Amino acid sequence: EDECKRVKARQPWYVHRKSKEPLWCAGLFDSTPSGTATFTLITRDVDAPLAWLHDRMPVILDAAGVASWLDAATSDPLSALTRRVPTDELTWHPTTKKMSKLDYQDDNLSEPIK
Repeated sequence: EDECKRVKARQPWYVHRKSKEPLWCAGLFDSTPSGTATFTLITRDVDAPLAWLHDRMPVILDAAGVASWLDAATSDPLSALTRRVPTDELTWHPTTKKMSKLDYQDDNLSEPIK
């Protein structure tokens, strides 16, 4: 099946903490010798409550995990990836399909569809 056709048919969902606190996702940043910046999110197998949405999810860190992940002196940076926000602290709702367009910059990106 054509990936572009599937993407156009998908419903975007806004996943966030019930508490409205920010989500801190583990990632890696680098820049090439020419100055091009690159970034990737670290993902993992999805938790059961979100399996209907996708088979992968970002590693969402709790406060201790963020501190450990960002500490350059840590002896075991991968241990930070086990300090995750439990899925039961998350909630989600559908948002506008316009969100899928790269140039869409409206303030209503996270508002639920009515």
